Amino acid sequence: MIKLFNHYHDLFSAKLPSLADIGLIQLDAKSARSKIQPTPKKYITQIESFIPVVVKERNEEAKKWLQQNIRNLSKSVTNVEEFVEQNSHYNYASDHFQTYRDRVDLFGQMYNVMADNNLKVKKEDKDLYNESLQDIAKLSNIIQTVESQQEGNKETFKKTLNELIPKLDGEINELFEKAQDAKFLQGENMEKVYDILKDLDAIEANFQQLEERAATYNKWQEVLETQPTVFENLDQAREEMTLRCLMWRSLNTWQDMNEKWYKTQFSQVEAKDIAKEAEKYFKVALRLEKNLEPNLIQEKLKAAVETFKEAMPILTALRNDKLGEHHWAQIKDLIKKDFDINQEDFTLKSLIDLDVNQFQEEIVAIST
Repeated sequence: MIKLFNHYHDLFSAKLPSLADIGLIQLDAKSARSKIQPTPKKYITQIESFIPVVVKERNEEAKKWLQQNIRNLSKSVTNVEEFVEQNSHYNYASDHFQTYRDRVDLFGQMYNVMADNNLKVKKEDKDLYNESLQDIAKLSNIIQTVESQQEGNKETFKKTLNELIPKLDGEINELFEKAQDAKFLQGENMEKVYDILKDLDAIEANFQQLEERAATYNKWQEVLETQPTVFENLDQAREEMTLRCLMWRSLNTWQDMNEKWYKTQFSQVEAKDIAKEAEKYFKVALRLEKNLEPNLIQEKLKAAVETFKEAMPILTALRNDKLGEHHWAQIKDLIKKDFDINQEDFTLKSLIDLDVNQFQEEIVAIST
């Protein structure tokens, strides 16, 4: 392109006349000549200013990539984790190295074209290019060195990992036994709910650390090209932990909500919200009942949830504005107790204490 612009510049200078005779008319072409003749030179000047800027930016990007990968692959490797990290860097650098080598070569070709056409290239830009060439050579040597060490390091760190695996398996089994401690299923500990939750939180935090280590070791085994270890008690320990944590946290949360609901004045009770929570925790109770051995904690949770679950249709029925005196007489006669839902001190607890749940169908039918 630069040669083409130079060609047209020379052509316009030599062949484009200032005056031209056309038959009896003489055409003054000085104005057109003055506009056309500088055009190729103007484009050459633009190229001379534009290309070095672009090449320098791209070169700086390439140099930054090269130096980062040189640093990554120059780190010493003394353990499995460092080897796995180096292996990741090695694969990445190897996959992209040729692309950056070709890119730097292209920068050199562009500088050569500019030099051949007597276009200026700043010394600092040339120096940057030469530094990139040096980094290319350095990274190439490092990649070859790392590659030559791969198999030896793999064998070394396979042995190291084979020593770590049994230790982790032992810690998982030990934690599994802790999760099965009888105290987590003993009803007498319901008075120590906060202490139990504290113990479970500690075991759960420890378990999460072991689970992360197991996943990490399996990942390392893939890099070292060995069969991933199956930690047999890991899934079972997770299930045991999940169920026990779920049971105690659900009981604690439900009791907190109960305390708030019990104190709520009858007319202010949000029946739909309570029914929604009751349905949610009832499913939790059924899951615990199905997957844990029978215990008083789960039974208490289920019974407490059922109490509220069954009371909500009654609460809704008693709020029916269409209930007349004869309806109230029927209801009071049914449950054998007198009460007034309009009294300020009549709360949700007041209703439940009337033991009305056993008459749910009858009360709903009367209200309907």
